[in-house]
Amino acid sequence: TYIETDVSDEEKAGVIRDLALGFQQGSATLLVLVTSLEGHLTHSDSALRAQATRMLSEVIVSLGYEHRLNAQEVSHLVGFFCDRFRDLQAIPASLLGLNAVLRFQGLPVGESPPASVVVASAAFRELHAQSLSMSSRLLVFELTGLLLQGVDDDHDHEEE
Repeated sequence: TYIETDVSDEEKAGVIRDLALGFQQGSATLLVLVTSLEGHLTHSDSALRAQATRMLSEVIVSLGYEHRLNAQEVSHLVGFFCDRFRDLQAIPASLLGLNAVLRFQGLPVGESPPASVVVASAAFRELHAQSLSMSSRLLVFELTGLLLQGVDDDHDHEEE
């Protein structure tokens, strides 16, 4: 399907649309999607891992604000995408997915350490922006902006 190399961009977009619709209708869940992708997400071929990570990220992007993930799902996605920062070919897809989670879902609160600290630590430890492509660098800067925006939002709540 999506991960196969001979699939057109139109077919991939159709798969993403169908999955997003399944999430919105309640017939698909993040757990089912990740479970079905597990073999590809952990495959020894880095190109397959990157494709599977991109698929997961594009589904999250397509959900937008319309579908809220629960705090546990957000926490697992944040951990997964941060872990993928160590996989050079999966970095662009991981940044795309993590940015979508932060933009559309927000970070879970009340965790120790806070999710924002986990993301910032992983990003500063694993990502070397100067060695990434221009599009990936842009995603790193967007991620930094989203983290700073979250810090500002947290600060606003403390003052109330």
